[in-house]
Amino acid sequence: MPHDWYVARVKRNRSALVEKHMRRWGCEVYNPRIAVVKRGATAWEELFPGYLFCRVSSDDPERWSRAMWTPGVTYFLPARERPSPIGEDAVEEVRSRVQVWNQGGYGQAFRGGDRVHVKSGPLRGLDALFKRYLPSGDRCEVFLNWLGRRLPTTLDPTDLDVATRSGTVPGWVTGYGRMAPDGVGAGV
Repeated sequence: MPHDWYVARVKRNRSALVEKHMRRWGCEVYNPRIAVVKRGATAWEELFPGYLFCRVSSDDPERWSRAMWTPGVTYFLPARERPSPIGEDAVEEVRSRVQVWNQGGYGQAFRGGDRVHVKSGPLRGLDALFKRYLPSGDRCEVFLNWLGRRLPTTLDPTDLDVATRSGTVPGWVTGYGRMAPDGVGAGV
C-alpha cells in the first residue's frame, strides 16, 4: 500500500494541533521550520505558514478520511479537485534546503553594512549597501547608490557580489541611527 505525500492547508494557528492529531492517527507529518534572527534572538518560523506536508495512504479509506477531516485542516491541494500527491524527491529537497538554512548556509554571504555590487538583473552595475536578509531568505534588503541618494529596495541575494566587507554596521543600516547629509551613517 503506497504512502504518498500531500499538502494540507490548515487554519491559522492550528498547525501544532493538526500535527498532533495526524501523528496520533499514524500519518507522517512534516512542517518545515527555519531559524530566523529577530532582535538578536533566534526564533523558529514555519517555512510555509498554513501548510503541512502529510504522508498518508490514499488506498486506506479510514486513514485518508481521518486525515481529510482532521480538526484544523481546511483542504488538501489542489483545493477544487481531488488531492494530488507530490513526489518524495520534492519533500526531500525541502528537507535538504531547510537543513542547510538552519546550519547557517544561506545567511553567511552578506552582513549588514557590506558594500555590494549588483552583478545581474535589471539593476546590474549599480553599487549598494547590504542591510539584511528578509525572513523568506530568497530576498534581501539593500540601499542602492542612485543619483547621490541611498534608495531602499529588495533584491535576490544571488544577484549580488561583495564589494567590501564592513567591520562595523552604520546605525542607519540597522534602522537605529540617522543618515548624515553625505550618505554616511551619523550614529545614533
